[in-house]
Amino acid sequence: LNEFDPQINMLAAMQFNENLSQSFPVATATGSDGDATAVLQNWSIISGNVSVDGDANLPFMIDPDSGLISVNDSGDIDRELVSSYNLVLQVSDGEVNSATSGFTITILDVNEFNPTIANQILSLDENTVNNTAVTIATAIDGDATAVLQNWMITAGNISCLLYTSDAADE
Repeated sequence: LNEFDPQINMLAAMQFNENLSQSFPVATATGSDGDATAVLQNWSIISGNVSVDGDANLPFMIDPDSGLISVNDSGDIDRELVSSYNLVLQVSDGEVNSATSGFTITILDVNEFNPTIANQILSLDENTVNNTAVTIATAIDGDATAVLQNWMITAGNISCLLYTSDAADE
């Protein structure tokens, strides 16, 4: 007699650095069922498992028998493309009943790109007044959470005529 629905034990929210390798084990889903003969099976990810890197390979896979969730496409574990995945899992009791439960995987940024400063050619009038702003330097960094700071002039500042200010650190 199948009188109880299966239950999925709630998985805690997880955080992982981007660029996880293929087949990296993320978590193992577990559950229970009050029926003595029930065998939890057919684990699946039914939503939230979306490819973000332009191919058809989904980011995660789940073993249908054990509930082991692992990385299927490491290209999707990229903080510059996505900050988190909200996965919904489903499991069957081998009869007619099933259960669903969701959890979140947050992708953390890894500093993998160097900032690039835009080249600028400046012209100044002779006798420019001290403390005159001559430019605001711009730069980019491919990391999703990069903060550009600690600006400094490292070359070409003959006689230390130029300097950076706090305003340029924004």
